[in-house]
Amino acid sequence: MSLPLETDRSTISELTQLRHQILELQQALVHAKQDCPSMPTTVFEATHVGTWEWNSQTNRVTWSHKTEQIFGLSPDMLDHSYEGFLALVHPDDRHCLSAAMTKAINDRSPYSVEYRIIIPTGATRWVACHGHATCSENGPVSGMMGTIEDITARKEFQFAQRALRENVEPLARERTAGSEQAVHDLKPEIAQRRQAESVLKASGQYYQFLYEQTPFIYFTLSPDGTMLSVNNFGEDQLGYQKEDLIGQSILQLFDQKDHQTVLGQLLTCAANPYAVFQREVQQLRKDGGRTWVSVRARAIHDHTHQLLVLMVCEDVTEHKRTEAYIRESETRWRALYEHAGVGIAQLSIDGRFLRVNPHLCALLGYSSETLRQRTFQDLTHPDDLKANLAYLDELLTDKRHSFSMEKRYRRSNDTWAWVDLTVSLVQSGSSDQDYLIAIIQNIDDRKHSYSLLQAAMNSVTDGLLAVDRQGMVTSLNQRFLHLWNIPLTLVDNRNDEQLLNFVVDQLQESEAFWHTVRELSAHPEKKSFDVLTCKDGRVFERYSHPQILDNEIVGRVWSFRDITEHKRAEQALRESELRLQRFVAKAPVGLCILDENWRAITANLAFCQLTGYEAHEIIGSTYALYTHPEDLSASIRLTEEFYRGIRSGYTYEKRYIHKSGEIIWVLVKTTRVDLPGRQGPLLLAAVQDITDRKRALEEREQLSRDLHDNLLQALYAVGMQLEAGKLAMGRSPRLAKTHMSQSIRQLNGLMVDVRRFITLLTERTSVQMDFGQSLHELIASTTDAEGVATQLDITSPVLSFITPQIGEQLLNIAREGLSNSLRHARASRRWLHLSLAHNSIRLLIGDNGIGFSPSRKRRTGGGLANMAARARHLAASFTLESVPRHGTTITVDVPLKKDALHE
Repeated sequence: MSLPLETDRSTISELTQLRHQILELQQALVHAKQDCPSMPTTVFEATHVGTWEWNSQTNRVTWSHKTEQIFGLSPDMLDHSYEGFLALVHPDDRHCLSAAMTKAINDRSPYSVEYRIIIPTGATRWVACHGHATCSENGPVSGMMGTIEDITARKEFQFAQRALRENVEPLARERTAGSEQAVHDLKPEIAQRRQAESVLKASGQYYQFLYEQTPFIYFTLSPDGTMLSVNNFGEDQLGYQKEDLIGQSILQLFDQKDHQTVLGQLLTCAANPYAVFQREVQQLRKDGGRTWVSVRARAIHDHTHQLLVLMVCEDVTEHKRTEAYIRESETRWRALYEHAGVGIAQLSIDGRFLRVNPHLCALLGYSSETLRQRTFQDLTHPDDLKANLAYLDELLTDKRHSFSMEKRYRRSNDTWAWVDLTVSLVQSGSSDQDYLIAIIQNIDDRKHSYSLLQAAMNSVTDGLLAVDRQGMVTSLNQRFLHLWNIPLTLVDNRNDEQLLNFVVDQLQESEAFWHTVRELSAHPEKKSFDVLTCKDGRVFERYSHPQILDNEIVGRVWSFRDITEHKRAEQALRESELRLQRFVAKAPVGLCILDENWRAITANLAFCQLTGYEAHEIIGSTYALYTHPEDLSASIRLTEEFYRGIRSGYTYEKRYIHKSGEIIWVLVKTTRVDLPGRQGPLLLAAVQDITDRKRALEEREQLSRDLHDNLLQALYAVGMQLEAGKLAMGRSPRLAKTHMSQSIRQLNGLMVDVRRFITLLTERTSVQMDFGQSLHELIASTTDAEGVATQLDITSPVLSFITPQIGEQLLNIAREGLSNSLRHARASRRWLHLSLAHNSIRLLIGDNGIGFSPSRKRRTGGGLANMAARARHLAASFTLESVPRHGTTITVDVPLKKDALHE
């Protein structure tokens, strides 16, 4: 009976002891939990909070830097699609996450979910995700945004507790059933619990190490901002000891102007526990230095339910500097874009203007809004569009990095602007579309200058060809093409070698020409000259000079001059040298030879008779001895050009003063001669007396002008009156009768003029006339078909200065000018003013008719030429001004002689 009792006592004792051990184990677990550095762990968890945002329209997920760290990814490993993010979630948790997000989108409510992720190393982490749908008011959901937090440590601790509970409680029940089995099983469990305790302690130390050394400044604050803890990294960065900071206000680490900002953030955190707030401010170090930091704060409750504020400060000074630099760069670029002296445009790949600067708008005359509605194809000249599109195609197919071309753009006023266009392709490298950048520079002036240069080249008598160092033709003139009969198809290729091949085929000594070409190609600085003989007998002088720009040889210029006739003349002169000497002595025209000093070395008898001087007086003297002073300068210029080789001879009409004082007109024809024993070129002048011919020509010109200005204009005036009478006959018989009477008076006056003209042809005597009366009669005869008379304005005392000779010429000029206006101008008003201006008699004839362009070629007629000739006869200036649709004005200024000056 005693044995069972002892057994019962032993069992009770073991159970009691087991309960004590279980109690001790539970207390050990509690102590282990309390000893675990909960505050650092909580802080560590706070530092592992990242943000994310998903745009459902673009399916693009945007992560913060902390989120990337939580997932263990670097920026170049990111896949910003939603599918890429879901691939990082543990396969067993994906359905749970998708269901939570779908519910949040449908209900437009926030959600919270915990799930596992797999980082690139293969390890698994637990994260807590909080998010909500984003949408405008009453609008569709556009995406989601939220935070993600690394809770791996917390989960491991929870799993350890759960495992402990799952293992300890069944064990206790089992031990109560049997002490031996309980004691036997309890010892391994105690060892297991102790091992778990050791693991927890090691985990706490690990978290403490991370907390102290992570490269961010961590603070634990009371809600009023008192610092309760700071990590070692923060201690080093701020330059303080921990004991200098703990217990002090966090405000001492920020500038005075930011205190309210920091306090406001603390209050907001305290009022919204577990929400993260962020702001950028400047932080002060102990040495007075300043750094820009991104401050993130979050309020939590510790294990005693006391409210704490966790604050993380990340140094963003370099980021701020980068942002400032980027803003400054953007400002500079915008200023350059807006104020550039060239046009700048951004275009889409299909040619639509996306953005244009003010200079381009001013160049083309369009507003920026108008240009953005156009494409470059709309504004490009049709002749330039094909080449432009070909260049663009090469650019878009990576055959070239950029292209430049000269083209024409249409301005808003429908004129064309020549521009130098440079286009580059900008590849965005992202989802943004590629685009084109065009630099557009106005080259109208350069094109105009080139046109003038080409016109100047085409006006010279030498054939010109310019090539660059690469053998491409840069310019040539029409004379070069004409000399060598070069087809235009060959010119279009702009290939120097092809042109020279075409030229060489026409030469007798082609090999020598090629030798010269190769020599000049090897020595670009050399000059060259030779004479070329063609197979058809033509002879050319060839010059070649280096083309120099800014002290650098950029090409070569070839010049070809046809000297065939000159060579033939030289040959003819050499063959007829003896005959010439005999001819000079006995020729029926005056002949004289001048040496290089312009002095006569021989003169024949006819020449002595022309000048009235003996041979010994002429030989050794220059032609200044007998040349009229007014013709001397022109003679000197021609002779100088002859001896400089500019011309091989010339023909010139001039006046000689005979030794007796008589003035005669002569025709001088000169050429070059060579005589044995004489150095340098000699000038042979053949002189013929043309005095009678000049007089006859002057009389014929005078007769022509008189017939035109007097008789023909009078007949035309009669015709105008008859036409006006015919038109008025039906509606106004009286007016028709008036026109008929005026026609009869004019015909009677015309008959008087014809008789007077016949008398003048026989007598050539001056006829006295009343200029004022004649002018009034002319005005009366120039009434148009509508009955509108010419306005006449005569300023006194101009009539007293007009002689019969001046009056005759001015009257004919007025008759011709008014007649032209009646026939061609279609004017509603005509006027004739006669006055004194600047010691000259001024005649002004004008109308408000259709006018014409003086530079435009017109049908040949004698009216304007006759008026100009009559003005020259009076030594007067003749000025014609006409503007299309604005009328015509003729001004004649007859200078007064010194003894008739008018003040």
